[in-house]
Amino acid sequence: MLLGEKLKVVRNKIGMSQNEVAENLRISRQTVSKWENNVCLPDLENFQKICKLYKICLLYTSDA
Repeated sequence: MLLGEKLKVVRNKIGMSQNEVAENLRISRQTVSKWENNVCLPDLENFQKICKLYKICLLYTSDA
């Protein structure tokens, strides 16, 4: 599962819409959609904000 798919799963689990995420992060809903569809990735600042909003901790794991 790619990062965008994981972000979507967690967002749905906590019951937030893309609009709610966008408002909390002060970005557009389209940006959230692009992240979730793996069109682009959030920068580090937004990634940290997502983690805080979703109450998740990111750890590096390797599939290799």
